[in-house]
Amino acid sequence: MPPLPSIQAPAAVVMVRPHRFTPNPETAADNAFQQAAEREAAQRIAEAARDEVTAAAARLEAEGVRVHLFEDPGERDTPDSVFPNNWFSTHPGGHVALYPMHSPSRRRERRSDVIEMLKTCYRVQDVIDYSGLEPDGLFLEGTGAMVLDHVARVATRPARTGPMRWPWSAFAPISALNPWCSTPPTPRASPSTTPMC
Repeated sequence: MPPLPSIQAPAAVVMVRPHRFTPNPETAADNAFQQAAEREAAQRIAEAARDEVTAAAARLEAEGVRVHLFEDPGERDTPDSVFPNNWFSTHPGGHVALYPMHSPSRRRERRSDVIEMLKTCYRVQDVIDYSGLEPDGLFLEGTGAMVLDHVARVATRPARTGPMRWPWSAFAPISALNPWCSTPPTPRASPSTTPMC
């Protein structure tokens, strides 16, 4: 039996399975979790990341969570692609937000196929695209830069969010619509009530 929808635990998630996960020189300076590795060790880390995402997706599906799993073989030089929550979020009422990313490699993570899947499988009313703020030096890497409390309906940001500059009032369009829920928009129902994809 699938789990009941919860404001704190979504019934569906988007995941990206990386094939070339590696420290990113563009983002390593402000990320203490990244450490350079020798080529052989880096290959083992990349394989472990791929296997961990595969196992996590299987475990979530076994628990009744719908997983939309996308592959990132790495041809676009996107070593951080395993973190799609940084470049987009979904909100009740069918709203999707796209975020401005600081480093060029993070910007290449944006995928039209992910957004098209959301539009096909869920009721997406609008896509609010903040990525146009990048040339102005304004960045907000999604839920990598803020914590969303779905019950209290507030966002908390860490004291230091790396190189990000962001006018927090600019997030108002999302918060005014229906703030702080990261569950996908309502699934579309087909005549047989089975998921469309």
